[in-house]
Amino acid sequence: MQDTMRWGKIVLVCTLALIVFFVARGQLQSAQKQLSEEETALRIQQANLNEEQVSLEAQIALVGTDSYVESRAREDYQFIKPGEMRFQFENPEELYAYSDEEARILEEAMGE
Repeated sequence: MQDTMRWGKIVLVCTLALIVFFVARGQLQSAQKQLSEEETALRIQQANLNEEQVSLEAQIALVGTDSYVESRAREDYQFIKPGEMRFQFENPEELYAYSDEEARILEEAMGE
């Protein structure tokens, strides 16, 4: 009788240990998946920041050069050189055959 009780206790302890093991394993896998997703997001963010850094370093190298000052003056202040003419369109959308919305509708219709 005591042998049966002893084996029953051993089976109960083993069963509880297995349950605890599988619950902990599930939690660890969930945490690992979450950390893996976070790592992927951080790697993407790092790549974007590296690209931005390269772009900014290139821009810093250009700042102060004559071509940079001229391009900023032309873009920001609409400066023109003597003898040049500037064209300003009142309705630039009229230069295109279709508006963006009309072009999208046409593309959808052609795709069907």
